[in-house]
Amino acid sequence: MEARKQRRIEPEEGLERCRSCPSRLVYPLRWRRIGEDWWQLDLRCPDCDDIWRERCSTSTVKLFDKTLGRGREVLVSHLREIERIEREDEISRFVSALAADAILPFDFGGP
Repeated sequence: MEARKQRRIEPEEGLERCRSCPSRLVYPLRWRRIGEDWWQLDLRCPDCDDIWRERCSTSTVKLFDKTLGRGREVLVSHLREIERIEREDEISRFVSALAADAILPFDFGGP
């Protein structure tokens, strides 16, 4: 993979911010330690598809990891809510089918 940009980043800038567009959804493609307190990260923006390389300190990487963790928690929460809504819809359709006497034995793998 070819990284197109390379520059040192300060912790307050936030690795989750794209360098080419306003997105705050940047994620790591690859990261590796390159020194006692330095890391090299290949990052990608899902909004503009830009890919670049950053060199940053362990403290910056830790902040980024926490940000990614919070984002993951939000995604899991949204997924659970979507699943709940889908189950409610399935239950509602099943109850309607029961009320209409539309459930037959073959609906459950029977003859």
